[in-house]
Amino acid sequence: MKKLVILIFTLLPLAIMAQNEEYTAYLEQAIAGAKNNDAKAFNTNLRFFSAAIDRDNITPSTLGKKNRELYTEALYQALIYSNIDISDEIAKKALKFIQYNIESNARNMFMMGRLYSDGKAVEQDYAQAKLWYERAAAKGDTWAMNNLGVLYHNGNGVTKDYAQAKYWYEKAADRGNEGSIVNIGVLYEFGLSVEKNYVKAMTYYKKAADMGDADGMDHLGDLYFYDDRLTIDYTKAKYWFEKASLKGVASAMNNLGWLYRYGKGGRRTMSKLNTGMKKPRRREMLRR
Repeated sequence: MKKLVILIFTLLPLAIMAQNEEYTAYLEQAIAGAKNNDAKAFNTNLRFFSAAIDRDNITPSTLGKKNRELYTEALYQALIYSNIDISDEIAKKALKFIQYNIESNARNMFMMGRLYSDGKAVEQDYAQAKLWYERAAAKGDTWAMNNLGVLYHNGNGVTKDYAQAKYWYEKAADRGNEGSIVNIGVLYEFGLSVEKNYVKAMTYYKKAADMGDADGMDHLGDLYFYDDRLTIDYTKAKYWFEKASLKGVASAMNNLGWLYRYGKGGRRTMSKLNTGMKKPRRREMLRR
């Protein structure tokens, strides 16, 4: 009996260690997927992780601190990279982990704001989204600042106010948030609360693109793609659309297809496009 007890106490820590290493591997791969705009890698590893913690009856309080932080980091990274879509299934499973110790975690506050804004795992409620963004922004989360700007920009749950949107974008941009830098560019491109200025828009987009932001790259391509912006330069448009396409931006892929179809910016390549493609209308596309 004594030997059995010793064996159990010897093997149990090893089993727990193996369990935690399994969780860590899934979460680290999910984070890498989010950062690389690889939706498949992100979603696959999050599903594996969710299945593993369900199998082991893990709750927010019993998940180790390291893996709990990796879990919320994976979700956060997916939310700030615009080409990763968190499924309803993943959002529902993540909700109780996001809510765990939320009062001390600005990132979790931001994520609650996004869930309310998008209506995932909770009923869509822009007032609640604004509340959580404000709380996260007060703790210094720059994506919460940016998304407050987006609420005012779109008039979601608040009166549309481009000046307020600009205030929040600039507050986040001053702290290095690339999404807000893109969004300030949008204000200048469309003349919202500021005088329309394509050169200034280009400056902001280029700054974000140089930081690796895919939407900054896409928007730069747009400035060279449309005939009412800068002087059309399909070679430059193609360059930026290709860079954005590699990061998974659908609108860049679509515009790149148009360039291939009509042989703009390089050799005409019919096999790389969908035939019958029309040049799309330029729209305000915000980073959030």
